[in-house]
Amino acid sequence: MKKHLVRVSDNVLRKLLFYLSDNEFEALVGDVELEALGIARNGVVNYGIVIKILNLAKEDPYLKSLLIKWASENLLQEIPHIVRVTEKHVKRFEKILSTKSKKTKEDRLRYLKRALESLNWELTPEKLEDYILELQEESSNVAQHIAKALKLFIRTVLKDPKLYQAFKVPRSEERIVAEPIELEHVVKVAREIKHLGAKIFFILLAETGLRPGEIIRLSISDVDLVKRRIVIAKISETKRSYISFLHKQTAELIKKEYMPFREKFIDRMSSALRNLGYSEVDIAKWKSQLLPFKEYELRQEIYKAMDKALGRRFRLYDLRAFFSMYMVKQGVSPLIINILQGRTSPREFKILQQRYLPFTEEDLRKIYEEKAPIITIHL
Repeated sequence: MKKHLVRVSDNVLRKLLFYLSDNEFEALVGDVELEALGIARNGVVNYGIVIKILNLAKEDPYLKSLLIKWASENLLQEIPHIVRVTEKHVKRFEKILSTKSKKTKEDRLRYLKRALESLNWELTPEKLEDYILELQEESSNVAQHIAKALKLFIRTVLKDPKLYQAFKVPRSEERIVAEPIELEHVVKVAREIKHLGAKIFFILLAETGLRPGEIIRLSISDVDLVKRRIVIAKISETKRSYISFLHKQTAELIKKEYMPFREKFIDRMSSALRNLGYSEVDIAKWKSQLLPFKEYELRQEIYKAMDKALGRRFRLYDLRAFFSMYMVKQGVSPLIINILQGRTSPREFKILQQRYLPFTEEDLRKIYEEKAPIITIHL
């Protein structure tokens, strides 16, 4: 039998199974059982069936208790701090403001709703910090008003200490202080990121100097891998539509490695989202995103890589300053850097374009390709 010259008979198999413990038997047949139930096949999980089981667990008090116990013991450290804001929260805030003057009430509500729309009604400490930094870069005055509205909302309605402490109310004309980051640090972190979506997110932040929110909001149609350019759509009155670029190596990484990974992820997740009750319109919108992942998942993967590579963390928003400083050291004009990073307002850019800019899009591309930091060449 050991030499495979004689088959193992049913009688011998029964005797051998007698000596197996329950745990050993389960370890041997566990995968077979999952395949028989249709939950897994060839190591690939059927997300749709898993979601159906989880929905069933919500209706069974004993299974729900078991699920919560398992999640608290195995996933608690990985669950990020996320608060989903609803219209009920806003209505509650409106009632709290009823004692204020009409102008104060209207201002607070207007600034809060503007913030919630920009943040997709989902608050995390990291997103809040980046958002206030982004506003501060555009206008200290606006950043101050929105930060005050958010602080009051979080303190009185959400009552969430982590969110409240995630950001400060900027003082007038206060400068953003960014941590100095060297190219070698960025490369080390990029090498350690295992999740391809997180890796592309991080590389794009470092190689374009765009804002984290701008990268997250990119759709497939915004990124031209043939012409190697990114079109940032206008998202507010203080930001114009403008163009950034991709290095050849980065475009190849996205095309050959990331896009197949993305398509596989979308195929596997689509049925699960339908089982969760998402409409076809919402699913189509999700499919159109360049990075169809939860932002907090991407951030968690990047932070894990920072811990491993550097033993410390820096803000993703600081990669914007990294890009600027790198370009300055390469002798690039601050005007060019501001244009590439979309730092000029629509009115200012129109004046520059009409009177002072003696170069074309191809001139900008040439400057970018020669001077901008490139991470993918070191991977």
